[in-house]
Amino acid sequence: MKKSVFVISLALASMCFLGRPGITSASLFTADGSVLETSSLTVTIQNGTSLGGSSSGSTTYNFPQYLKVNYYSNQSGYQAVIIFTDNSSAGANPKYTGGGDGAGMVLTTSTAVNVPMHWVVFPTAQTGGYNFDPIDPANEFFVVDKKRPDGSAFPAGFASFIFDLQQRLASLAAAPIANRTTNSGTVYIYLAANFQGAPTGTYKTNQLNIQLVTLVNGSITAVHQSQVFTATVTRS
Repeated sequence: MKKSVFVISLALASMCFLGRPGITSASLFTADGSVLETSSLTVTIQNGTSLGGSSSGSTTYNFPQYLKVNYYSNQSGYQAVIIFTDNSSAGANPKYTGGGDGAGMVLTTSTAVNVPMHWVVFPTAQTGGYNFDPIDPANEFFVVDKKRPDGSAFPAGFASFIFDLQQRLASLAAAPIANRTTNSGTVYIYLAANFQGAPTGTYKTNQLNIQLVTLVNGSITAVHQSQVFTATVTRS
């Protein structure tokens, strides 16, 4: 027989919710009183309609656009919002053809060449954006790629994790500041590209992924929500 599902009012749900920080609406309950596990992820580009622009001479390119991430999850277990590129996948355009992992953006005219991207996250939008110059990889994390030519695991450690949710503790990545938590269901991601030593040309990825996942022992066991973005920068 099909289970009935109904919504308890926000006031009652807030007294007995079993989910994580970031609850912004009433929880769903089945007819027998158990909580229905749900999740959502919405990522939108802010300060523009697409990611990218042009860079003339500067080593560091600060993307003028940024990403607003709205998430919700009351799934059981260890949840995370992760970021990565997948530039060697079948859907990648351009598809990376070099020997490394091909993270970041790929030169469209020579697809064995790539430049790294970096990211930071904040619980509030930053007035005037965020300046990565000079880039500090220890505090401004690399955007890793799903390809792991060295045989290492994916997700690739802390550099993949924007946000962790476990046992009601919601922790922001230590990029650029360590030991941060938030009860908000919204965070903001700022991006940069490092063109040091890179030839001129157009660099692009159409595989910048943001995902809400469940992990067990460091491995992804479920992808609940996923959004994919394109980033393009022309260096002259």
